[in-house]
Amino acid sequence: MKVKHISNSDLKKIITNATTNSNFLRNKKAIPALNDLVDEEFIRKILNVSQKTMYNYRKAGLFDYIKIKGKVFYFKSLFVAQLLAL
Repeated sequence: MKVKHISNSDLKKIITNATTNSNFLRNKKAIPALNDLVDEEFIRKILNVSQKTMYNYRKAGLFDYIKIKGKVFYFKSLFVAQLLAL
């Protein structure tokens, strides 16, 4: 599996967009674009956490996710917004 690296400038854009849009996402229940999807492995590598830790986060309801054919995915912008809200 290829890991897509995010540059600092792209990460800043994601954080800025997520922060700006977080209230909209929470209040309007907007669905982010499908090209915003990243798999759990991508998130685990960024956060440097185990698969079990991500499972515990999901179980605690910290992050919204979807499952497609048994694989867990997150919307990048929504994930960053929820991460910043912790």
